[in-house]
Amino acid sequence: MVTKRVPDYIRETVENNGAQIVETGFGGKHPFIRFQIGGEVRKFCFTGTASDHRSETNDRLDLRRLIRRTAEEARSKRQVA
Repeated sequence: MVTKRVPDYIRETVENNGAQIVETGFGGKHPFIRFQIGGEVRKFCFTGTASDHRSETNDRLDLRRLIRRTAEEARSKRQVA
């Protein structure tokens, strides 16, 4: 269940890469999301306040990589089973 405000660029990145946000929250200083793809759930922490003009770009890149890697792991588990 999504309860906290998630920046549009995080939500768009998740949705555009075929994943679904299942939870949001704050872990210490940084907000996070839990997303699901291919039956796998992963947590991604992102910047709450941008101290650098590249932080949004870096968050998008890191999130896309994590989603891609998670989807590949889910596919390989299904092939082995």
